[in-house]
Amino acid sequence: MFQVSVSAGLMRLLGLGVIMLAVALPASAVGKAAAGKTKAAACAGCHGADGNGGADPTWPKLAGQHENYLLAQLQAFKSGARKDPTMSAMVASFSKKDMEDIAAYFSAGFQPSSPSRYQCASSQLGPTPISTTSGTAS
Repeated sequence: MFQVSVSAGLMRLLGLGVIMLAVALPASAVGKAAAGKTKAAACAGCHGADGNGGADPTWPKLAGQHENYLLAQLQAFKSGARKDPTMSAMVASFSKKDMEDIAAYFSAGFQPSSPSRYQCASSQLGPTPISTTSGTAS
């Protein structure tokens, strides 16, 4: 066996790094997508039933966004840190748990039944590219 000697200064630096990392990383959201589906019904009018956008292209697509991001935006509207009369009114009655569940539902990345303005059909992608691994065109 061998003995490793670590200086006290290095240990303090390592400890400080661990603390800074813990503070910098956001806590993981803990919402339940199944519960969020019911609660998100109020969002369908603007963001679409599955969160893939509504009729107005200025309303954002929520489906597939990161859960912590969605939760932060809902909390910002509720606290007034982010201003929008419609969104502020929508989240006014939401509890923290409601917002967590809604964020979990939309972050699950539900796909639309037909291509939206953010997607294209495979026929719009053009011809299949030539494989570079076989050395011959297909």
